Amino acid sequence: MAQFLTRRGFWRLARRFGADIRAAVGVEYGLLAALVALTILGSLKTLGVSLINLPLPSLVAAFEAAVS
Repeated sequence: MAQFLTRRGFWRLARRFGADIRAAVGVEYGLLAALVALTILGSLKTLGVSLINLPLPSLVAAFEAAVS
């Protein structure tokens, strides 16, 4: 822990975190998925499709039948 308290240790740690972009990519994909979901829901609302009346149970049953 003492090596992080020095100036050199701090900058070494800062460079390591700056070079790691995996978390940033994950956040970007999450935001993109949320944007796609909002776009789909917004287009359904605009088209006048009621989300309550969607035949989700029958779609799930058809999908399960196709997979098995």
